[in-house]
Amino acid sequence: MECTLTSIMENRSDLVSWAFGNQSYDQDRVIYIDAEQPERTITAKQARQKVKQLVAGLKAAGLRKGDCVCIHAFNDIEYPILVLAIIGAGGIFTGTNPAYTPTELSRHLRETRARFVVSDSDLLHKISVATSDCGLPVSNVFVLNSQEQVCDPYRPYEVLLASGESDWVTFSEPDEAKRTTAALLSTSGTSGFPKAAMISHHNLITQTMQLDDVKHKPYSVSRLVALPIFHAFALPLAHTLPLREGTPTCIMKRLDLPRFLQNIHQYRITETAIVPAIVTSILKNSVKAYMLLRSLRTIWCAGSPLAQVTQDRMFRLLRPTARLLQVWGMTEAGWITTFLWPEKDHSGSVGRLLPGMEAK
Repeated sequence: MECTLTSIMENRSDLVSWAFGNQSYDQDRVIYIDAEQPERTITAKQARQKVKQLVAGLKAAGLRKGDCVCIHAFNDIEYPILVLAIIGAGGIFTGTNPAYTPTELSRHLRETRARFVVSDSDLLHKISVATSDCGLPVSNVFVLNSQEQVCDPYRPYEVLLASGESDWVTFSEPDEAKRTTAALLSTSGTSGFPKAAMISHHNLITQTMQLDDVKHKPYSVSRLVALPIFHAFALPLAHTLPLREGTPTCIMKRLDLPRFLQNIHQYRITETAIVPAIVTSILKNSVKAYMLLRSLRTIWCAGSPLAQVTQDRMFRLLRPTARLLQVWGMTEAGWITTFLWPEKDHSGSVGRLLPGMEAK
């Protein structure tokens, strides 16, 4: 679909319908791959079914329209499915940093008025303190990657898949996508405590449309996501673009630089997102990195400024046709600037305004 100002402004869809709205590719195509356990995969068809099962399960658990569900977990291939299901059930997704302390978690749960929590089993010790502090009942906490002996007294995430299937919530009114909050995303907290930014269905869909340049690329797109997917920078790359475009997406639990480089090589990754600190670390071992990064065609970099001299050094590790593109954005608005294919930049610029964006 052409990403034009008109198409962006006229969008009326809910996020889940948008994500699953492209039926032009094989629905048995594997979309999500666990980079550490490649036998764990989710196809487009399986994703659709799981979302419907989770919508039914969340409703059976008592989720009502407008309820907030917090995911406190490391990256996982089930994470995007949960996000779409929460939103599809009429709820609001919020994600938290796995490094949060119980005190920080308690503050976030109160700030977002979260009614349910899905936690990684490795993080239950923090969640148990925070949910108890906030008065959330044990029955409203579900555990990802659980073992029965580990998650007791909490229920495993799989129980949410056992209530049949239910269609996700769709919109009938023209401005409903703009009025309906889909996510509460934490801002950086530069000038104080992090705040919860209200992100609409329209906002998240627009980000997907703005970045849709796959058809212009002379290579097959496959992505590796290693940055935290609760964060606004990685959100479209993990939660909406894969299913909308049909792009295979490998997900790492957390960033580990040697494994990150090896995964790019092993899975023949063509696109990924990084932060300047990763560039600096790669450059310290440039000889090995040169051999492992040959499949890459596009790298997006954001989070802090990337100096032109550092960008140039990184460019030399990539094939001549590759791009290393800076991105600038805000949690409240998502990606605001970057370069779209086929532009190539060596100037240290953060790029051009994306379609539909205005800046002052």
